[in-house]
Amino acid sequence: MKFKVKKIIATAATKVCKISAESVSASACWAGLFQPKEPECLKKDK
Repeated sequence: MKFKVKKIIATAATKVCKISAESVSASACWAGLFQPKEPECLKKDK
């Protein structure tokens, strides 16, 4: 059950990340992400 919830949150975080990276900033997106591997977010930040 915990894994499923984490996966759903991770998917939502990834979608929010893509939107926030374009409108606000990639650092805000990175702060909301708890998954270490999210290249799209980190790439936009650097």
